[in-house]
Amino acid sequence: MKNNNQPVLSGSLRIKNYSIYYSDTAFFKVKIIPLSRIASGEEEFSYDKIFNGRVIGLLSNALNSSPTETGLFRASVLARSSAVAIELENDSHFPSIFQGVDWEADYTIRSQRV
Repeated sequence: MKNNNQPVLSGSLRIKNYSIYYSDTAFFKVKIIPLSRIASGEEEFSYDKIFNGRVIGLLSNALNSSPTETGLFRASVLARSSAVAIELENDSHFPSIFQGVDWEADYTIRSQRV
């Protein structure tokens, strides 16, 4: 389909996954907050995905220690980009260092002119 170099302005962007690159990190939360909940006064409602640095089977996962890891953490969002807020939070004394963020989404054109 030719669009004669015109921008596509009608569509829906749905975020599927959110990936966080971290280094020397022991703890953080990814808070996924639907904006409809904030508008209705339910600000405390969110979906929390927690990373705690503990990976089963690694030597750094020992008792009485706080292991730090480097890697990639993925969280599923599954919401329209205009209807969600995503926050990274660390409310503990453990360290967290973020290197970057990627997101994966689907874009759907809502209507087409003929």
